[in-house]
Amino acid sequence: MSNQDVLTYCYEMLGGNSQLQHIQNRNIVSRAYYFTYYECIEHIQKRLGWSETTHKGGVHVRTLSRLLDKTSNDDQKIKQAALLHNRMINLKKLRTQADYRLQLKITKAAAEYCVREAEKIGIELSNL
Repeated sequence: MSNQDVLTYCYEMLGGNSQLQHIQNRNIVSRAYYFTYYECIEHIQKRLGWSETTHKGGVHVRTLSRLLDKTSNDDQKIKQAALLHNRMINLKKLRTQADYRLQLKITKAAAEYCVREAEKIGIELSNL
Protein backbone atom coordinates (compact mmCIF):
# COMPACT_ATOMS: atom_id res chain seq x y z
CA MET A 1 0.00 0.00 0.00
CA SER A 2 1.29 3.45 -0.83
CA ASN A 3 0.66 6.72 0.96
CA GLN A 4 -1.21 7.89 -2.14
CA ASP A 5 -3.56 4.90 -1.81
CA VAL A 6 -4.74 6.31 1.51
CA LEU A 7 -5.58 9.69 -0.04
CA THR A 8 -7.25 8.01 -3.02
CA TYR A 9 -9.37 5.99 -0.60
CA CYS A 10 -10.41 9.20 1.17
CA TYR A 11 -11.62 10.64 -2.12
CA GLU A 12 -13.50 7.40 -2.87
CA MET A 13 -15.24 7.58 0.50
CA LEU A 14 -16.15 11.23 -0.14
CA GLY A 15 -17.74 10.26 -3.44
CA GLY A 16 -19.80 7.45 -2.02
CA ASN A 17 -22.98 7.52 -0.02
CA SER A 18 -23.32 5.51 3.13
CA GLN A 19 -26.27 4.72 5.31
CA LEU A 20 -23.87 5.50 8.15
CA GLN A 21 -22.55 8.79 6.77
CA HIS A 22 -21.58 10.06 10.22
CA ILE A 23 -19.22 7.08 10.62
CA GLN A 24 -17.90 7.47 7.11
CA ASN A 25 -17.13 11.14 7.81
CA ARG A 26 -15.13 10.09 10.86
CA ASN A 27 -13.20 7.52 8.84
CA ILE A 28 -12.42 10.10 6.16
CA VAL A 29 -11.09 12.60 8.70
CA SER A 30 -8.97 9.92 10.35
CA ARG A 31 -7.52 8.53 7.11
CA ALA A 32 -6.81 12.04 5.77
CA TYR A 33 -4.70 12.80 8.83
CA TYR A 34 -2.89 9.48 8.55
CA PHE A 35 -2.03 10.26 4.93
CA THR A 36 -0.19 13.40 6.12
CA TYR A 37 1.46 11.45 8.93
CA TYR A 38 2.79 8.86 6.45
CA GLU A 39 3.93 11.65 4.12
CA CYS A 40 5.75 13.31 7.03
CA ILE A 41 7.62 10.08 7.70
CA GLU A 42 8.43 9.67 4.02
CA HIS A 43 9.64 13.20 3.33
CA ILE A 44 10.81 14.63 6.62
CA GLN A 45 12.17 11.59 8.41
CA LYS A 46 13.39 9.42 5.53
CA ARG A 47 14.17 11.83 2.67
CA LEU A 48 15.38 14.89 4.60
CA GLY A 49 16.55 13.03 7.71
CA TRP A 50 15.33 15.72 10.08
CA SER A 51 15.54 14.82 13.75
CA GLU A 52 12.87 14.73 16.41
CA THR A 53 12.85 17.96 18.40
CA THR A 54 11.10 16.46 21.40
CA HIS A 55 11.29 13.15 23.19
CA LYS A 56 8.10 13.76 25.14
CA GLY A 57 4.73 12.59 23.96
CA GLY A 58 3.64 9.77 21.72
CA VAL A 59 5.01 8.65 18.40
CA HIS A 60 2.85 11.14 16.49
CA VAL A 61 4.00 14.12 18.53
CA ARG A 62 7.62 13.07 18.15
CA THR A 63 7.28 12.40 14.42
CA LEU A 64 5.58 15.73 13.75
CA SER A 65 8.24 17.48 15.85
CA ARG A 66 10.69 16.73 13.03
CA LEU A 67 9.02 19.58 11.15
CA LEU A 68 10.50 21.91 13.77
CA ASP A 69 14.12 20.78 13.18
CA LYS A 70 16.11 23.95 12.52
CA THR A 71 19.33 22.37 11.26
CA SER A 72 18.57 23.14 7.60
CA ASN A 73 20.55 25.97 6.04
CA ASP A 74 17.41 27.12 4.22
CA ASP A 75 15.45 29.57 6.41
CA GLN A 76 12.48 29.49 4.03
CA LYS A 77 12.31 25.70 4.32
CA ILE A 78 12.40 25.97 8.13
CA LYS A 79 9.50 28.48 8.11
CA GLN A 80 7.48 26.40 5.65
CA ALA A 81 8.01 23.27 7.74
CA ALA A 82 6.88 25.08 10.91
CA LEU A 83 3.68 26.16 9.16
CA LEU A 84 3.13 22.58 7.99
CA HIS A 85 3.63 21.43 11.58
CA ASN A 86 0.79 23.70 12.72
CA ARG A 87 -1.49 22.54 9.92
CA MET A 88 -0.78 18.89 10.70
CA ILE A 89 -1.41 19.45 14.40
CA ASN A 90 -4.80 20.91 13.45
CA LEU A 91 -5.61 17.84 11.35
CA LYS A 92 -4.45 15.63 14.21
CA LYS A 93 -6.89 17.42 16.56
CA LEU A 94 -9.73 16.81 14.12
CA ARG A 95 -8.67 13.16 13.82
CA THR A 96 -8.68 12.84 17.60
CA GLN A 97 -12.18 14.30 17.74
CA ALA A 98 -13.37 11.94 14.99
CA ASP A 99 -11.85 8.90 16.69
CA TYR A 100 -12.58 9.59 20.35
CA ARG A 101 -15.25 12.28 20.80
CA LEU A 102 -18.24 10.32 19.57
CA GLN A 103 -20.71 12.86 20.94
CA LEU A 104 -19.41 15.46 18.45
CA LYS A 105 -20.89 15.60 14.98
CA ILE A 106 -18.35 15.27 12.18
CA THR A 107 -19.88 16.77 9.06
CA LYS A 108 -19.29 15.95 5.42
CA ALA A 109 -17.90 19.48 5.04
CA ALA A 110 -15.32 18.75 7.75
CA ALA A 111 -14.38 15.51 6.01
CA GLU A 112 -14.03 17.32 2.66
CA TYR A 113 -11.88 20.01 4.27
CA CYS A 114 -9.59 17.39 5.83
CA VAL A 115 -9.05 15.55 2.55
CA ARG A 116 -8.29 18.72 0.61
CA GLU A 117 -6.00 20.00 3.35
CA ALA A 118 -4.23 16.64 3.55
CA GLU A 119 -3.61 16.68 -0.19
CA LYS A 120 -2.15 20.20 -0.02
CA ILE A 121 0.04 19.26 2.94
CA GLY A 122 1.29 16.19 1.10
CA ILE A 123 2.32 18.29 -1.89
CA GLU A 124 4.05 20.86 0.31
CA LEU A 125 5.90 18.14 2.25
CA SER A 126 7.18 16.69 -1.01
CA ASN A 127 8.37 20.15 -2.07
CA LEU A 128 10.48 20.78 1.04
